[in-house]
Amino acid sequence: MRINCAVCGKHDVTHLYTVGTRHIVRCNHDGLVYVDPQPSDATLNRWYNEGYFTDTKRQHDDYLGYYAYLDEKPLLLSYFKKKIASIEKIIPQGTLLEVGCGYGFFLEAAQGTNFAVTGIDIARDAVSYAKQHGGNARVLSLTPDSFSKNTFDGVVAFQLIEHLRNPSTFLRTAYTITRPGGMVLFTTPNEGGYLKQLLGIRWLGFRHREHLYFFSPKTITALLTKAGFTDIQTVGDEIRFYPIRFLLNGAPNYVRARWLITCIILMKKVLSFIGCLDMMVPLPLNTLVITARKPKEK
Repeated sequence: MRINCAVCGKHDVTHLYTVGTRHIVRCNHDGLVYVDPQPSDATLNRWYNEGYFTDTKRQHDDYLGYYAYLDEKPLLLSYFKKKIASIEKIIPQGTLLEVGCGYGFFLEAAQGTNFAVTGIDIARDAVSYAKQHGGNARVLSLTPDSFSKNTFDGVVAFQLIEHLRNPSTFLRTAYTITRPGGMVLFTTPNEGGYLKQLLGIRWLGFRHREHLYFFSPKTITALLTKAGFTDIQTVGDEIRFYPIRFLLNGAPNYVRARWLITCIILMKKVLSFIGCLDMMVPLPLNTLVITARKPKEK
């Protein structure tokens, strides 16, 4: 079934790429890039509950999930604490909903702050882990009936909106459940960024089969405006720091050539011998960080 553009509601597209079995198109009216057609809800639910956070069966051009999500925990806790500090500049305290909470690392990072955070996710194993580590998490998909109007002071979602079949419905729901004067914070790969322009079809954002939409500052701003939000800001989250060990362990998931894999193995041995595997190095991600407000009632 063909998919109409989430911004303009029309189906007038130009085919950009075929990645695996997916067709990626661009709307000729507003520039939104998305997968057309898209997988069913049943398929998505199966993907997110079959080793999504520990995938070891990557197919180079058709990735699914993470190869070692738990290994990223210290890095993500540090990252989320910085995001909480950013939220405090907009709203100093209150209740937050994290949609797509995964293993609950944002929930952990928020412990001891001025925010009470509820997390929801459709991945059962991930929610179980979050609850075991003190997170207020539940297995739930965000729908218009999930929460009452004006329930939260803010809604956050990290690397989630590109996974959704109905991003417009998601944003309208986030608007409804946020109190007047509240805020939302989202992150997503930057389809308008330099990495996409440089890599084209090889851009990592295109190579995950669960990514259904690809947003630029222009298109995500259009969707948020359509949902009713104001004070929309989009900034680049350009670089994250990772230990060399983590990058080299994951590198075989992203290359095909046997000689490159052999080089990576040799590099690990050399760096291990000289004691450099835990050195932190910058990795360009060119991610969008989006914040917006729900207007106060007059």
